[in-house]
Amino acid sequence: MAKGWKCEINSQHLVRFAVTNKKVNLPSVRIGGPGKYEASPGDLVIYEDGDRRAYGRVLGRVSEPHDVAGRLAVMQLGDNLSHGYVRFIDPKNIAECYDPQNEHGSLGRFLAFWADVPINAKTIPELIRELDHGAFNDRACDRAVTRIESRGVRVTPPPASKIKVSRASFEKVVDNDDDADLSWAEQEGFEEDLAALKNGDLTNYGVRARVEIQIPLASTLRHGYQIAQNLESPGIWGVTVANSDDPYIDEAFKEECNILAQMLTALGIEVTP
Repeated sequence: MAKGWKCEINSQHLVRFAVTNKKVNLPSVRIGGPGKYEASPGDLVIYEDGDRRAYGRVLGRVSEPHDVAGRLAVMQLGDNLSHGYVRFIDPKNIAECYDPQNEHGSLGRFLAFWADVPINAKTIPELIRELDHGAFNDRACDRAVTRIESRGVRVTPPPASKIKVSRASFEKVVDNDDDADLSWAEQEGFEEDLAALKNGDLTNYGVRARVEIQIPLASTLRHGYQIAQNLESPGIWGVTVANSDDPYIDEAFKEECNILAQMLTALGIEVTP
């Protein structure tokens, strides 16, 4: 992380504020105990929020506005674990602070296991078996997943299917090129072409290839939903022909289809005939 960065945030629900990556001392965290006594962006912090314990990820030390300067901007986990929101927390109210990627494993990995593991007659014995050994960690998750899946119950989500698009779905897009460079027609020997352009017998076009991609959402809350996104080739411009049905338009489209297929492949999208 670069030293001394400052990030300004414009929020719909909060005043405009800014954070820096300056470490913040946590006076209520016991030095020598577990975890950290200085908070940095990305750390997991545990604190009292009213009459309940709250969990959040540090966004940074607030530098603006002045009435909350010095506090920690925190992305707090909502009560039902389905959302988060920003809070400004006084450092003295932080009870514990941890690096999510610590020597005990990844916080995110355990939370994903905790949220996704099926709870049924096949899985409960394996979960109890690991809990009897103590607290869950990455290794315990791995052991539990291996044994649970050996019982025919999937815990880990299946790998995301590769996005595929058919080349036959490529759409030809033809536009008038009103900004075409006509200097070539003004040269000697092209008088007839220039006249044809002026009287409308010839027109300049731009030719592109376009395809719609269906992108699946990975979010559990939106599982099964897809986002439709168009992707287009850069286009060949200044194509001078009599009309958009000219065979040369089709030749230009074929070239653009090749370029679009290369673009899709570079993005990891499989192009089928």
